[in-house]
Amino acid sequence: MVSSLSTSFESPNSRKPSRILSLPWKKKLVRATKVTLSGKYENFDTLKKERNDDLDISPITPLPTRTIIKDIETAKQVVHESFCLIFDSVALIDHCGVADSNEIKIALEKIQIWEALTMELSFTIAKNSEVIARGAQDNVKRIALAAGVLNWDDFDIDDASKLCLLGDKHIFGLGSVRSYDLAYKRYQAAANLNHARAYLMLGNMNEYGLGTKKDLTQAQKYYNAATTANNDEKAVAEAYNCLGKIYQYAKGIQFDILLAEKMYRSSIEQGSLDGMTNLGILLEKHQKNFTEAFLLYQKAAKSGYSRAQNALGSCYFKGKGVKPDFGIAVDLFSKSAEQGNINAVNNLGICYESGLGVPRDFARAKSLYFEGVNQLHPSATNNAGYILLLEKQYEEAIRLFHVAEALGSMKSKYLNFCSLDATLNLGMIYELGCPTTFPHDIVSPDELTAMRYYNYGIKKGHIGSMVRLSQILIHSKLNKDLKKAENLLRHASQISNSSVAQTLLGQLIIETEKIKEEPLMYRLNEATEWLQKAADSGYSPAKVKLAELFE
Repeated sequence: MVSSLSTSFESPNSRKPSRILSLPWKKKLVRATKVTLSGKYENFDTLKKERNDDLDISPITPLPTRTIIKDIETAKQVVHESFCLIFDSVALIDHCGVADSNEIKIALEKIQIWEALTMELSFTIAKNSEVIARGAQDNVKRIALAAGVLNWDDFDIDDASKLCLLGDKHIFGLGSVRSYDLAYKRYQAAANLNHARAYLMLGNMNEYGLGTKKDLTQAQKYYNAATTANNDEKAVAEAYNCLGKIYQYAKGIQFDILLAEKMYRSSIEQGSLDGMTNLGILLEKHQKNFTEAFLLYQKAAKSGYSRAQNALGSCYFKGKGVKPDFGIAVDLFSKSAEQGNINAVNNLGICYESGLGVPRDFARAKSLYFEGVNQLHPSATNNAGYILLLEKQYEEAIRLFHVAEALGSMKSKYLNFCSLDATLNLGMIYELGCPTTFPHDIVSPDELTAMRYYNYGIKKGHIGSMVRLSQILIHSKLNKDLKKAENLLRHASQISNSSVAQTLLGQLIIETEKIKEEPLMYRLNEATEWLQKAADSGYSPAKVKLAELFE
């Protein structure tokens, strides 16, 4: 059985947008806009005084007392700019007709309120008081936002930041009911003002289908827009980082490692520690550039970034880009786990299970794995199942393997080897069986079912599944196929550095040639090369087999 190391690494309750004059909206609009000159709400018998969570209108700033207009031209300009809003209401009356008197009443009230507010703004400007003018203008902005009819020329970057905060409030449910729809609208409003973080959030929501349908092409456009806004370095850095992940994992667009690397490096220039870590993962996985990957992890880890600490610990654990040091690996995993990184918690469990860097402690390992089970972590769930299997708690172990397999396919569509380890473990259970003291075994040996699990893993490129199936094909009485077994082991040896696959391939070639009257020398030389490669990596069985060959 295998334990798997984690190297790195809501469904929105969307509502359809309300029509502008649906009954709830009428109440909210009137309540948001029916303001007297003193800034207080008038009493309406038809309105309830409940809290308005959906609109999230800030308290209206008290308007000043009427004064004589001193700047007629300014007043005329403001009135003229407001006429477009009044015309909307008039058009609404024409559209509704006389049949719906309630709709007409709302529209007329809206006209009256806009007229009053426009005049108040005119008086305030004429009074030449910047502070009072700003307060009156903010009132108009808030009501325009509520009505959905905005004049973007009147807004600035500070307004965009406030709109972003309103979006955050709705997307996280801070102080109001969580609503992805309202959050999306707030971010859209801020994006109209070229706000980098608003673009970033819209990209996230399009990428994951929050408040809108999932649209990766649109997400990419928003991320690109964020990179050119240049009014929020952190948002720009994260936008580059998100673009890098889209290109690296081909999430809806063409796979492009070079472009992903370019995006990550741009995010690093803006100070992104996550981009630095992601670039390290890219270099490690796709370019086998372990040295630069190690240096990137090391730099980000020094800043206390938990993902980088976990990735750097994996480098020390596996000896990639640095000499193996399990003690340092445990220290880094611990630091990352203290920050809540569940991948590091799982890796720390593996260290306790195997006794690498710390004394072996199965109880501690089990406790750490079950922290991961509680957080639906695929690899930790698989590893917890393995511990239970050692304790002969077969039923619960099998259940956890199935859960880990399902979690891996859901959560890690492009990094799903943790789920494939669970698939391998299920295959081994069916291959070997689980005997008990009950009248019937929980699982009796079933070679065909085991082979189905292994074949599923092989289709996903899982090395362990290739090795296990090759052993069935070599030793089975009913399903023996030496040629297919050799092909599997050769493929596993070529695409990985699996010393086990290399040693088994060398042994199989030698055994196959021994039974021939005239063994082929090139085949024996190939077998020797595979055994030597495995022996050079320190694999003891390969060294023993080589010694037997040269006796």
